[in-house]
Amino acid sequence: MHIEYKFDTSTIQQKFKKLAQVMDGRDITRKVAGVLRQEAEKAFDQEKTPEGESWEKLNEDYKKRRDAAGYTGKMLQVTGDLVTSLNIDYGDNFAVIGASESYGQYHQMGTEKMPARPFLGLSDEGVKEIQAILDRELSKLAQE
Repeated sequence: MHIEYKFDTSTIQQKFKKLAQVMDGRDITRKVAGVLRQEAEKAFDQEKTPEGESWEKLNEDYKKRRDAAGYTGKMLQVTGDLVTSLNIDYGDNFAVIGASESYGQYHQMGTEKMPARPFLGLSDEGVKEIQAILDRELSKLAQE
């Protein structure tokens, strides 16, 4: 299943268009993809959405079974497969992130029986970091 996360990118797109007119964008999109990965990893570490909202606590029955099995660590990381399945891709004019584990979509979106615990997206800090990347590249061009 394909999950698409959208956010307002108009400011970022305007800056990127300026850069794309004069240089190869792959180095820039590689850095942007790195920010996307950092944001997702931070969501897992902090057990919060990229926007900073805490994930809903685990169902008490599930938590007891999990604890009895010896796992008392972070949510969504019993095996670590989901977080390690994060993958990025980028090209001249795009940067994307996804999870190759098929069950990632259920955690991202939730189900009838399970609340969503989104890990893909961008925080305000992430947007600012991407804007800073673009600003730095524009500054380099102005100095040439």
